[in-house]
Amino acid sequence: MTNPSPTLQQVLEQARNAAYQFMVKGETSGLGWDEETITNTMLVEVPPLVKVVPFTRPQEGGDKRLKEHGAGMGADWLWWWVGDDGASFGMLVQAKRLKKDKNEEWLIDFGYKSGKQWQDLHATADVLQVAPSYALYLGSPNYRKPVGCGVKNHPSDYEQCDRCIRKSVSFYPSVLADGIGTDPKVAYEQSIPMESLADPQADTETPRAQKWTYGLTPELKEFMTSEAAGVPQAVAKQLVSKARERRSLQFDLMEENLTDQISEDFVFESLPLDRGHLSAPYFLQILRGLRRTPPGYVLNVLNGDSPVGLDTTKLAGLVVVSAGSFN
Repeated sequence: MTNPSPTLQQVLEQARNAAYQFMVKGETSGLGWDEETITNTMLVEVPPLVKVVPFTRPQEGGDKRLKEHGAGMGADWLWWWVGDDGASFGMLVQAKRLKKDKNEEWLIDFGYKSGKQWQDLHATADVLQVAPSYALYLGSPNYRKPVGCGVKNHPSDYEQCDRCIRKSVSFYPSVLADGIGTDPKVAYEQSIPMESLADPQADTETPRAQKWTYGLTPELKEFMTSEAAGVPQAVAKQLVSKARERRSLQFDLMEENLTDQISEDFVFESLPLDRGHLSAPYFLQILRGLRRTPPGYVLNVLNGDSPVGLDTTKLAGLVVVSAGSFN
């Protein structure tokens, strides 16, 4: 009797656990760990449900479109979450680790190279029309203490807190990594654990944000206030919900002006240009990654071929998640 195939939830948990165990060993041995090592440690755990296509250095060399838009080597991996019905969500992911200085103060270097890496991430995401995001590698709970996850009656032994452990690998929309959002404790608090990111049943909206529907189109209001239709929609909704949560705490009225999307493949034909005090129009920057059908290069990978049309972009590689269901 063959063992049943693992669910997406199990695969993501397995990948996070591998990263977590490596971080713990790096911390206790004194050898440490870095972003590239943790990324590779996770990605070797995800096939075959998740297809991983690393790019060679020559392939990273130079897409003319990216050069014209000023993109450099800022972003790491391009992720696509693909549902059985073809609905897809694309995100460009830059890895960032939590560091501590000699005074035990936290640091996540969102402004690396005087902000050029942040600019490169967004320039590349603009060309690819996907959502720029960060994967935060936050170390073990003992590395982070005395900062906990906020759960009531938190265990005195931080390694016994499941939520703290799940937070070890989290995602954070880059539109929040500006101003107060560069504070590592704010980023930690508002980031989303990797295995929760793709859960369609996750409660993503705070009560305050749920009531804040001024300026939303009927389609967008339904999307934000209903359970996600699938995994790609869940990932998109969780990221934009974090931006809405931050925006709802600002006093400016929401900008009602809409922008038209440039392709019929986009799920939303128009999106609000509202940005408040955030670094960009957050609905547009995130939800442009939500498509009715995946790009051709993603279909190629799903069919076992190379990602033709993407092999010269400045990326570390491509991750394609077959996300028919979560559990």
